[in-house]
Amino acid sequence: MTFEEFWNICTNEKIVDNFEAVKEIFSQRIHHKILMDYDIVEVLLEFQGHNETAKNFEEILEVIELLKTKNTHIYNGEIFPYYNNFLVNYHCYTNNKEELALCVTAYQENHLQDYDYLYSSLLKIFFYGYTDLGEQLIDDIYEEVNASEKLTIEKKDWLSILQGFTSTENVYNNYIKEGQFQWDKYLSKIKEFHFTIPKKYEGFIKRQELGLKSELAMIPAQLEAFNKANIPKIMTVLSCSFAVYAKKRNMNFATSRIIWNELSEYWLENNRLNSSKTFFQFTPASFKKYVVEKQGFMIDYSFLSVAILWGCCYVYDFLKALGFVEDKEYKKIKETLATYKKQLINENLVDLWRFTFVHKWTKADMVSTEETAEEQAIFAKKHTKKTANIEYGFFLDPDEMAKHRQFLIPKTRKEQEKQLPSSKTAFIRSTAVPIKNTSKIGRNDKVTVKYPDGTIKKDVKYKKVQKDVEAGKCELIN
Repeated sequence: MTFEEFWNICTNEKIVDNFEAVKEIFSQRIHHKILMDYDIVEVLLEFQGHNETAKNFEEILEVIELLKTKNTHIYNGEIFPYYNNFLVNYHCYTNNKEELALCVTAYQENHLQDYDYLYSSLLKIFFYGYTDLGEQLIDDIYEEVNASEKLTIEKKDWLSILQGFTSTENVYNNYIKEGQFQWDKYLSKIKEFHFTIPKKYEGFIKRQELGLKSELAMIPAQLEAFNKANIPKIMTVLSCSFAVYAKKRNMNFATSRIIWNELSEYWLENNRLNSSKTFFQFTPASFKKYVVEKQGFMIDYSFLSVAILWGCCYVYDFLKALGFVEDKEYKKIKETLATYKKQLINENLVDLWRFTFVHKWTKADMVSTEETAEEQAIFAKKHTKKTANIEYGFFLDPDEMAKHRQFLIPKTRKEQEKQLPSSKTAFIRSTAVPIKNTSKIGRNDKVTVKYPDGTIKKDVKYKKVQKDVEAGKCELIN
C-alpha cells in the first residue's frame, strides 16, 4: 500500500475500521517528504481518539510499539506528548507500575516538549497512588524545568509545590515510625526546589506539626480566631490535618493537598471569611461552576474536576468531624454531591476508565457501601459511544446539546457533503456534540473563532480551541 492510498482511506473512511491499513503503513519507515506533505500527527491522533473511544486499547498499544521501533523520529516528535499521556492513563488504569515507570523515564528524556501534558500525567500518577514515581519524575526534571526560559514562574512552581507536599508526607511517615518530627531533611529538600517560607508564615513548621500530630477533636480549640488575617495560619494546620485524615483512607499527601488547595480557592473566591460557618459554606451552583471550570481549556483536565468532586466528600466529612459543618448543612451537601457525581458519570461513561483512581481511595463516610459498589460496577463496564446512553448535564448543558444534536458531524467528508448544504459546514463544526476527532479540520490547522462576548481569536491552531468549538462555546468564522 502506498501512502497516497493510505491517505485516501484516512480521508474517506473511518480510521477505526482500518486498523490493518494503519498497521501496514507504520510498519514501514515514513520518510521526511511524506511528513512534509501530509499531517501524520492528525492521522495518529484520529486513530488514537477513535480507538480509545471504542476501547480498542490493544490496537493503540500495537501502533505505539510500531512507532517506537520503526518510526522513532515520528514518535519522539509532536505526537509524543499525546501518546505518552495515553500510556500513563492506560497503565494507571491497568495498575501496571512497571510500564508506568517506563513512561516516567520517557518524560525524563522529552519533558520540555509539552510541559502541560507532562504535568497532567504527573498529577494522574499521584492520584493513582504512585508517589515514588511522582517524586522520581520531579527530582529528575526540576533543574532543567527551572532553567527553561520557555516556562512561566507559575508553571515551574507547580513542581516545587508538589515536592513540598511529598516532603511533608515523608516527615509524617518518619514521625509515625520513630515518634519524632525531623524537619531538617524537609527544609533541605524544599531549598533544592527554591522554595522559601515567607515571613508572614512565621511559625509555619509549628503549625504543620500541629496539624500532623493532633487528634481531630483537639484541633478547633488550638486554632487562632477565625478571621481574614488568620486564614493562612488556620489553613496550614487544617490542610496538614486533612492530609493525615485522607492518608488513612488511602490517599497520598499530594492528592489530598491538591484537593484541599482547590477547595480553598473556591472558599476564598465565594465565601465570607469571618467565621468557620461562613468560610466553609457550600453553595451548589457556585461549586458546580468552579468544578466545571477546572476541566481545562487547551489541555483536558477533566480528571482534576473528578478528583475535586469526589474529594469534596472527604473534605466535608473531615469538616463535619471538626464541628465546622452542621448536620443539616452536611445532609444538603451530601445530597448535592451525590447528584453531581451521577450527572458527571452519566455524561462521561466512555471516559470513566480514566477516572478509576477515585476507587483507589477508601470510601468516604457520606457514601454508603451499596452506593460505592453500584458506582464501581458502572466504572468497570466497557462503555463505548455505541453502547453508552449518555445524558448531558454536568460539563455540558442538556438543553444546548439537544438543540445542536441535529448538526452532528458525519464521520467522513463525503458523508458531510451528502448530508448538508455547504453553507452550513462552518456552523456544523461550531455546534456539534463533542465526539472525539470527528471533524476533519487538522489539529494543527489555523482557524479563527468567535465567542458570544465578541472575543475573536485569529489564526490559532484548531487543537487549542477544539473543545470550545465542539461544546458550542464559540464558532468557526473561517
